[in-house]
Amino acid sequence: MFTDHIEDGCIIGQTIEGEDASFLVLDPLSAEECTFRSVDFTSSQLTGASISGCTFTSCDFSSCDLTGTHMVGVRFEECTFRGTILVETSLKNVTFHSCYMQYSSLGSSRMDTVSFDDCSLVESDLSSLRHRRLEIVHSRLERASFTGTPLRDVDLSGSDITSVFLSQDLCEMRGARLDVSQVMQLASSLGIRIV
Repeated sequence: MFTDHIEDGCIIGQTIEGEDASFLVLDPLSAEECTFRSVDFTSSQLTGASISGCTFTSCDFSSCDLTGTHMVGVRFEECTFRGTILVETSLKNVTFHSCYMQYSSLGSSRMDTVSFDDCSLVESDLSSLRHRRLEIVHSRLERASFTGTPLRDVDLSGSDITSVFLSQDLCEMRGARLDVSQVMQLASSLGIRIV
């Protein structure tokens, strides 16, 4: 049982595989230097959790509430975050690789050195983010909302930015790093015809 790994609200230096942690209320939870493989956190409440130096592989966080979570030095590999609430989280040195994050909400979060690589963020809320060294590469961003998130110096190369939600004046895109095909997509969405 997943809760057997927790001592005084902490999980330290453990490898946990194939456990069912769904529908649990685990706040506050602290996890340090752990490896989680194929753990099901579906619909769990992990608000205010502190996670550092952990790796999550093929874990399911669908419909999980991670509001106000603090993460440092964390890697997510092939994890599912469908409809996950990650609002007002603090992420530093965090990598999401090949993660499915459709319908997730990361609004009003703080990010420092965060990478989304080959992720699906379709219809996700990425509004009002505060960030440094953010990259969202080779990812699907259709109908994702970046309203109020300045994308200056954000690497969006190789990502599908078709129909992202921005302010009417597109001010969020100022200074974003785009490849040529993305510039063409953006121009087309503005009704600009390139000849």
